Amino acid sequence: MQRDTKKNYQLYGRNDMIMLDEHNKIYGSLGLAEPYIVATKEGETLLLDGAKDNEPFIGLSIYGKSHQNTVAGNQLLDVVNVAGATSNGVTITNNGDGSFTVTGTPTNTEGIVFTYYFVKKFVIEDGQYALPSGISCYIIKKDDTGQHVANSFTFDSETDESMNIYWQRGITNYVDGETVWPMLNTGFTALPWEPYTGGQPSPNPDYPQEIESVGDDGDIEVDVYGGNLFDPNYQHNIIDFGKHWGSTRTIVGKNVLEWTSLPDDAGIKRPYYLYPIRPNTEYIITLNNTGTQLNWYIGLADSNGIGTRDLRVFEDTEKTPFITNDNETYLVLNLTDSFECMLNIGSIALPFEPYKQPQSLIVSTPDSLPGIPVSSGGNYTDENGQKWISDEVDFKRGKYVKRVIKYTGPYSVMRRSTSNSYFLVVRQVQKVPEPKYGGYCNISGRIIQGWEGGDSPYWFLQTSGEYIVIYLGDKYNTEELTRQFMNENEIVVYYVSKNPIETDLTPEQITAYKSLHTNYPTTTVMNDEGAGMKAIYKQIENGG
Repeated sequence: MQRDTKKNYQLYGRNDMIMLDEHNKIYGSLGLAEPYIVATKEGETLLLDGAKDNEPFIGLSIYGKSHQNTVAGNQLLDVVNVAGATSNGVTITNNGDGSFTVTGTPTNTEGIVFTYYFVKKFVIEDGQYALPSGISCYIIKKDDTGQHVANSFTFDSETDESMNIYWQRGITNYVDGETVWPMLNTGFTALPWEPYTGGQPSPNPDYPQEIESVGDDGDIEVDVYGGNLFDPNYQHNIIDFGKHWGSTRTIVGKNVLEWTSLPDDAGIKRPYYLYPIRPNTEYIITLNNTGTQLNWYIGLADSNGIGTRDLRVFEDTEKTPFITNDNETYLVLNLTDSFECMLNIGSIALPFEPYKQPQSLIVSTPDSLPGIPVSSGGNYTDENGQKWISDEVDFKRGKYVKRVIKYTGPYSVMRRSTSNSYFLVVRQVQKVPEPKYGGYCNISGRIIQGWEGGDSPYWFLQTSGEYIVIYLGDKYNTEELTRQFMNENEIVVYYVSKNPIETDLTPEQITAYKSLHTNYPTTTVMNDEGAGMKAIYKQIENGG
C-alpha cells in the first residue's frame, strides 16, 4: 500500500483523524489515537505481532479439519485372537491393538534368554519376508525338525510347513512393562508397523477407518495470551515423573520437583518444574538467569509425566528452540538460582514480557467441525500450505457456515447396468461437486471420476455430480450380500455441499467473542483441537 494513495479525514465530533486507503477503507487514525493498520493471520496457532493493547478483534474465524488414517496393507500378522502367556514369572499380554506387553519379575535370573511366543502355527505363502529388529521366527520343517531364523528369511512350502513368531529378550536387557509391535511383511526389508487390514489397503469394507474431525468432543477452546506463555504461578498436582532421567521423581509443593539422585552428583536436591505445553507446536524458551550461571536442564515429558527427551542438559545456553510431537505435553525445567522465563511460539525468541492470564472462548461444536483437504481453492489454508474446504465459525459475521456434509444413510442398492455381477451402494444427492473437491468414506479411500473395474473397493463421485457411489468389491457380488453389508455396517461419507448453509450464532457466543481483546506487544491465539483459525486485528503501524 503506497503512502500517497491514503487519505486523511477529520472524524466528526473528535479531535483525532481517521486514515483511509485508496478504497476509502479505514486503516488507522491520527491524533489522540495511535495509527494502526488492519492485519490478518491464519494458522492453527497465531502470533499477532504489534497488536494494539486491549482492542477487540475485528474478526475471528474457526475452521474445521478432518483426518482419516490410511493403511497400505503390508502387515501380514493378524494377532487379534492371539492369547498371551506366562513363563518364568513374566506375563506377555495381548493389548488388543496389535501390540504385546511383558510385565512381572523373572523368577530365574541366571542370565537365560526369555522367549515370548505370540504367534504359533502361522502358515504363509512361498516368498521372502522380514520382521522388525528384536522379533524372530522358528520355521517348522515338514520332517518335524525346526530352524531358527533372524529378521529376514525365505519360506518354501516344499520343505517348510509353518512357523512360530516370537519376541526374545535376555535377562540383562529385560524391561518390566516393555511393549512390542510385531510386523511381518514381504521382502527382506522390515517396513514400519501398521495394523492388520486383510493384506489390502484400508479403509476397505472389512477394515474401515474412522473419520475424525476437530471438535468431535463437542467444543473447541480458544485461548488468547500475551507473548509469554510461561506462568510462574502455575500449580500442578502430584505426579510420578518416571525413570527417564534417573530415579523416580515426584512433584512436591508448588510445581517443584526434588530429585535426590543425580547421576553425576548423588544426594543433591535440585528444583524441577513440570509445565503443560501443547503437542505438535513450535516453541522457544529463553531463560535469563539473575544468578551467576545459565546452567539449566530442559526436557520434555508425555501426559503421564514420563520423560521423552532431553533438550538441554545443564548447558550455559540462554535460548532453546524445540518442536513438540504428538505425545509431548509437559516442559521439564531444572532451574538454579533466580530466573526470568520467556516461553513463546515460533523459532524466534521474543523480548521478555510478563505473563498475562489467558482469555478463553468456548466454541460449541455439537456436530464436530469437519474439513476436507483439496488441491486448489478452499476457504482456509493451513501453515503447511494445504488448502481446505471447511465448516467455519465466523464471529465477525455471526454465522456458522456449513460446507461439508456428513452422510450416514439411508442408502439404496443398485446394480451396475453393464454388468450382472456388480452391485453398488448408492446415495442420490442434489448436485454434489465433482470429485476434485475430495471427500472421505470410512470403508474406502479412493476417489475417482469414472468407473474402474477390478476387485479393489473404492468410492467415487460420478461425473454428473448427482451420485455418491460406493463399490464394495467382488466379495459382495450379489444384491443379498450387498444389502446384508449395508444393514450390518455403518457407512459414513463426508462430501462438499454444492451450496453452503449458513445459520446464526447464538447471542451468548457473540457476547463471549466480543469480550476478547488483543495484547501488546504480542498476542498469542491457540486452540485445543488443532482447528484452523483466522484473526483480523488492529496492528500498530511499524509496531509489528
